[in-house]
Amino acid sequence: MKTTLRFFCIVLVGVVLISCEEILNNPTAAEIASEIEGTWECDESSSVFKSATDIYMVYISPDENDSTLVYISNFYALGNGIEAKARVSGYTLSLFNQTLTGGYIVQGTGTISTNLKSISWNYSVDDGSGIKDDVVAKYTYRY
Repeated sequence: MKTTLRFFCIVLVGVVLISCEEILNNPTAAEIASEIEGTWECDESSSVFKSATDIYMVYISPDENDSTLVYISNFYALGNGIEAKARVSGYTLSLFNQTLTGGYIVQGTGTISTNLKSISWNYSVDDGSGIKDDVVAKYTYRY
């Protein structure tokens, strides 16, 4: 009986440890920037320029020279050659005021989940006309 109980406890602990997602303890901005590199699905709601909901893929990559910066390719579904730049500070992404190729002016913030698998965004986009499109988006990590 004790052997069976001991075996069951060992198996249970093993299953729990294997199934737990890795969470960094007090990660630096550089570690977070590195960990969020990859392909993300963007589920975006826009108030002006797009349909009510748009789903597309983006790619996040860290800056080679500044470990707290990341580039988001295909931001706002503008194309893979167009990148927005954001600064990582803790679990926050700051999309500082910048003009992207094509004259799109963007700015906003994102909150990264502690398991680094989703990002909740609030940002604005001006296509150069002076009309500000307020956007809410959720990025979900794919690979």
